[in-house]
Amino acid sequence: AMALHVQSAGFAVVGMDIDADARTASAAAGLPVCETLADLAVQVDHAIVVVVTDAQSRSVTEGLLAAGLPQGAIIAIAATNHPDTMIALQA
Repeated sequence: AMALHVQSAGFAVVGMDIDADARTASAAAGLPVCETLADLAVQVDHAIVVVVTDAQSRSVTEGLLAAGLPQGAIIAIAATNHPDTMIALQA
């Protein structure tokens, strides 16, 4: 839902979800989607990560970086994480 709101405001958005049904629903609503973080990482220079847990934030951030997110790209975490997690991820 967040990606569709951002897209409706006129921004270029590409979505990715580990849930195939969510990807299908997003695509049906008109949102371009990627099936993997690797596919997403090569298309964006800003990533807004919407997850629930610290572990998910770490996993997605590490996955984007490992997949080749461009140097200088921005990863914004939209989750309630422990400050220690965020400090560790900024390194």
